[in-house]
Amino acid sequence: MNIPFHQENITDSDRQALLDALETGKTTGDGVYTKKVARRLQEITGSKEVLMTTSASHALEMAMMLIDIREGDEVILPSFTFPSTANCIVLRGGKPIFCDINSDTLMLDAYEVEKVISQKTKAILVVHYGGNGCDMDEMVELAEKHGLFLIEDAAQALGACYKDRMLGTFGHLGCFSFHGTKNVSCGEGGCLLINSVEGNFVQRAYRIRQKGTNRREFLEGQVDFYNWVDLGSSYAPSDLLMALLNSQLDRLEEITQNRRETTEQYQDAFSPYLKKGVITHMTQISKNITSNYHNFYLRLRTKEERDSFIEKTRQAGVCCVIHFMPLHSSPMGRQLGYDFADLPKTIEASDTLVRLPLYHFMTEKERKTVIDRITEILEELCLETS
Repeated sequence: MNIPFHQENITDSDRQALLDALETGKTTGDGVYTKKVARRLQEITGSKEVLMTTSASHALEMAMMLIDIREGDEVILPSFTFPSTANCIVLRGGKPIFCDINSDTLMLDAYEVEKVISQKTKAILVVHYGGNGCDMDEMVELAEKHGLFLIEDAAQALGACYKDRMLGTFGHLGCFSFHGTKNVSCGEGGCLLINSVEGNFVQRAYRIRQKGTNRREFLEGQVDFYNWVDLGSSYAPSDLLMALLNSQLDRLEEITQNRRETTEQYQDAFSPYLKKGVITHMTQISKNITSNYHNFYLRLRTKEERDSFIEKTRQAGVCCVIHFMPLHSSPMGRQLGYDFADLPKTIEASDTLVRLPLYHFMTEKERKTVIDRITEILEELCLETS
């Protein structure tokens, strides 16, 4: 039996949802399903307003436009993240200020962030990793102390909570992803959460999302015609995608429970190798966090051991993969003036981390296959280092 790293879960209910959406005769944005999903996500998250978008990348771009990032403005973020988190800043003329991470959580912590705050800093952009979350009490306090915007890249965090409050709802704005690799998916999609009453975020967000026009105000009868009134782009997803997402949301709790069972079995199986020192870290849920169990990782002692581990798992029919390549040491990061040696915790995490297969509705047989084959490889490592 070969075990993939990930596989999408499309059910008969999902297929029927797409057929039902086609029957409405409207496949463009802001149809029946877009409105329905936005309402559901507003109920799930408790956010003041939810706007469906074509991706989390586009939600992040909208967030930077809403807080008016301009040339010379600085935004603090981790280097251990996807390029979209930095692209949204650069596209507005801002400068990403990459900050090192906590080795145990792989996320920003307030102590490191405060060290890089300057007079040019306009926002802190936290990234919640793998269904785990930052200490949001500390982040909110730090942002308020320095008068900064707080934005949450919660692409991997739908359903995860900090102190029983949904991640993505602590910052002024939050961004989620419904890409095919996420816990619930519509292939490509995202949303923007507006959590702050400050400014005119809601009205302006709808204008930005609809190509910079006041189309929503026109549809609601507030103006006689709509016109170009602001910057913007085409960020509204097709109603077909929203129909699929609406169907997937029906299974959110079931999906989370299955992923939790897989994660707990992995933790039980591989914890002994932490004590033996063969692995240095593995997925652990932070204090005050209720996880959605988005991914599961191990960290080996060196890059060479990690690369060898991945090769051996593939030979054994189990697909394990690395994760983020540090942005600060990428070609774009170097153009921004960063050096490979900067942010040593980030470099070490990227060099030693490996993600294990984790997807919806893994069977007991699939879990056992992964555990048995990886245990054999870890036992070999123990012998080699004894």
